[in-house]
Amino acid sequence: MAAPTEAPTRERLLHFLYEAAELEHNLMCTYLYAAFSLRSGTAEGLSPTEADTVARWRRTIMDVAIDEMSHLTAIWNITSAVGGIPRVGRTNFPLDPGWLPARVIVRLEPFNEAVLQHFIHLERPASSKEPDGEGFDPERDFRRSTPWIKLVPLPLDYDTVGEFYRNLGDGLCAMSAKLGEPGVFIGDPALQLSATEVDLPGARRVMCIKTAILALEYIVLQGEGAPEDSENSHFARFSAMRAEYRALKAQNPAFTPAHPAATNPVLREPPRPGGRVWLEDKAAIATVDLANAAYELMVRLLAYAYVVPAPHPDKVLAVDLSTGLMQAVTGLGERAARLPAGPSHPNCNAGMSFTTLRDTAPLPFGPGGRRFFVERLDELSGLAATLPDADERARKSARILAGLSNTARQRFDLNASTSIATSPTAVAAPSAASGAEASRTVGGVQYVEGVAMTLEFEGKRCIHSRMCVTGAPDVFRANVKGNWMHPDATDVEQVVAVAATQEKLEHLEMAGDMQEGQAQMASCTLNGIS
Repeated sequence: MAAPTEAPTRERLLHFLYEAAELEHNLMCTYLYAAFSLRSGTAEGLSPTEADTVARWRRTIMDVAIDEMSHLTAIWNITSAVGGIPRVGRTNFPLDPGWLPARVIVRLEPFNEAVLQHFIHLERPASSKEPDGEGFDPERDFRRSTPWIKLVPLPLDYDTVGEFYRNLGDGLCAMSAKLGEPGVFIGDPALQLSATEVDLPGARRVMCIKTAILALEYIVLQGEGAPEDSENSHFARFSAMRAEYRALKAQNPAFTPAHPAATNPVLREPPRPGGRVWLEDKAAIATVDLANAAYELMVRLLAYAYVVPAPHPDKVLAVDLSTGLMQAVTGLGERAARLPAGPSHPNCNAGMSFTTLRDTAPLPFGPGGRRFFVERLDELSGLAATLPDADERARKSARILAGLSNTARQRFDLNASTSIATSPTAVAAPSAASGAEASRTVGGVQYVEGVAMTLEFEGKRCIHSRMCVTGAPDVFRANVKGNWMHPDATDVEQVVAVAATQEKLEHLEMAGDMQEGQAQMASCTLNGIS
């Protein structure tokens, strides 16, 4: 992908997708760390007005972190669609030079004005001149790419995250033009995550170049590189937060919204001490150790979900357990930011380090993977019950972990085979003839899950052209009671053609409003294809 029109090899494409996943993953961790550090209420030194504002900031940052998780899901789905296994791992904080471009800095720091400015800089549109936060200068400038190496994938250099995704999209389009869509999108769609397993906008199956590009556009428009007039983009939300921060600081120069959590905390004496805080307090170490272990298991479960084909119950269970672990991590991360780092760092608190293991490759689908998860949740639950000087946050996390451990023991069948057809706990594949496709409604959107595709319907966006009913009458059955969409009644290509025609009609209806058109392309979508 040396130029936007050059078709990458599959190896190079996967290399770029892995960097995209690491980038989103790192951003998510830095946002969570800042949110965990925020003070809570008047009991932690805030005035009533400040407490209300900081609580809203925390919700905003947590929402942005959830958006990054949704972006990760979109990237993982593309990775799976092109024949790869999603990378859920990353390197530890702070990143060594070369993992990202020189001026894309990610590190764990408590919330303050410089960190907030850094977030604005990271999420800025290409047209923005927003500077980086104070103290976020690169260790040194460097270039990561060279035109001479052709086979070994080398990383791209880019100024903004939006630029990176545009290059990635151009490469996908060029590869699709060269190999044809069936030659690019060779992965099993049943391995991807969809709305059946997780309620995230990014969880839409990628089946073709159109769905892949829509997934990338969704990431850019929601946060990184979004137009400056996008009111709900990450850039806009962080910019509004900065204005409020400065107003509160003007009213109270002593306003300090966050606890003095460590910058890049570590649990052992680091080989390179610079820019890191070695934790020494026993309660802090125990809390961060448990938080990191819960986070790492959360990541492992997500990796496992991508090797389990739908509709096997392991897939939903892995995501459910992962979501529960994130709730436990939140309480532990907040507690860590309120505990002392240790005598070597006076006036400095600890913080969750998000330590990653040497490898987080997916565990095998079947009894081995299930037993690992049951054992590990038992270990986490047991340690949580013995945390020293536990506060309510720690006790709540311990209750969550105990519940997850019980759930895993009850729902993971340690003796079941990996076959959907023979597994005693497997969910039967949907049948078009019986009308038994799995259907559910989330946020006003109806999702009907088939074997090869998922149909989505949002009534308020329907332009009532009846193109779906007339174009694929076996799939979209008008004037019937109960479920009217049957994704397995015909092949994918026919529904894609219907969706494309519907899209053209709706584009005319929307009179060229580009951003609205991308969000509201059609009433029926095929795994995210409008």
